[in-house]
Amino acid sequence: MQNIEEKIAQIRLAEAVQKDFYGSTSKLLIISKVFGSEIIQDNFANNPTSFIYDDIEDDKVQEFDINHTSIIIGHHFDGLRMGIPLEIVQKEYDNSLKVLWQGRVVYEEIDGELISFNPLNEWERNIESLYSKAEQKIEKEKKQNANLMNSQMQKEEDKEIERIREKWGIL
Repeated sequence: MQNIEEKIAQIRLAEAVQKDFYGSTSKLLIISKVFGSEIIQDNFANNPTSFIYDDIEDDKVQEFDINHTSIIIGHHFDGLRMGIPLEIVQKEYDNSLKVLWQGRVVYEEIDGELISFNPLNEWERNIESLYSKAEQKIEKEKKQNANLMNSQMQKEEDKEIERIREKWGIL
């Protein structure tokens, strides 16, 4: 039985690679980063449990201390706000990616290993649609950044010309 499961796993891995679901530049990762929210971990230097409700005094407002740090540990996309019962959770610390369709895990990889992949047209169609929208958003942002750069370069050029005119006059 294990031999059969290994063969199925190899077939699913090839299918995931072909559909561009697998790996560090996959459609799933791009969707989670473009449309998802950051997952942030707070690190408390002195007291890691300082925000647990049992430790909070009623009349004192809790504050972060000077050694507090926060880091982004992944991204979370929740498709319900778009009317899609799809969720993508990507965590960088264990290099994991999980896709849930209607609350069921349909795709999972951890540290470069495909754990599960249940190909269903329902969620895959939504992934393709979301990926298309993500590409459009990325392209739009690239154009906006290029326009902003050109505008800033033009302003700097104009300032330099004005500086030269003030110093040397008009020729």
